Amino acid sequence: MHRQKEVHLPIKYVNLSESFVFLRTFCVSFLLVIVQGCWFEAVDVLKPAEPLAPQHVSPPATSFPEIAKWLFVDSPQALDIFVLQDPATTCVENYFQENIWQDFMQTQCSGCHQSGALAENTSLVFDLSDDASADTHNYSVVQAMALMQTDGESLLLLKPTAQIAHGGGEVISPDGDAALALGSLIEMMETPSSCLQNQNSQSICGDGVL
Repeated sequence: MHRQKEVHLPIKYVNLSESFVFLRTFCVSFLLVIVQGCWFEAVDVLKPAEPLAPQHVSPPATSFPEIAKWLFVDSPQALDIFVLQDPATTCVENYFQENIWQDFMQTQCSGCHQSGALAENTSLVFDLSDDASADTHNYSVVQAMALMQTDGESLLLLKPTAQIAHGGGEVISPDGDAALALGSLIEMMETPSSCLQNQNSQSICGDGVL
C-alpha cells in the first residue's frame, strides 16, 4: 500500500479591519466629491443673472424702526431683506425730526420750499404728503443742502440767516436757537458719530449743571 503524502499549503491571513478602513475612506471621499459638485451646480443655477436691487423702501411694521428697515424687491419673487441701520445715522435722523423739522423748519421753511410754491425750482423742495417716504425725502434734501458749502460754510445755515442771497430773506436769526440747532445738525451730518457722542454726554451730564 502506498501512503498518501499530506501537503500543507501556506495560508495567507487577510486583515479585514484594514480593508474596511480603506473602503470606508474611499467611499466617504467619493461621496464628498459628489455632494460638493451638486452644491456648486445648485448655486450656479439659483444665482440670479443680475444682482437684485431694492426699488421700493418702506418703514418696517416693528416696534424698533430705529434699527431696522424692510426692503421690498419689485420682482415676481419678492424678497424681504432685514437691514441693520447704522445707529449714528439713526441718531442724526431723530435729531433732525425732533429739533429741526418739528421745531421750526416745517412751519417756517416748507411754505415756500414745496411743489407749487415760490421755491419749487430750488434743490430744497419738501414733501408734505402723508406718504411713508416723505420723512426720508425731507431728510435727504436737507442733508444734501447741509453738505453744500460756500467759503467753508454750509448753505443750510447761510441762506435762512440771509448771510448770502436768499429769496425768502432772513427766516431765522443768526444768533438764535434755530441757527444753533442747524449748526449742530450740519456737524452731525458731516460726522454722524458726533451725534452719538453728544447723546451720551447729555445722558451722563444731563443739562451740564454739576
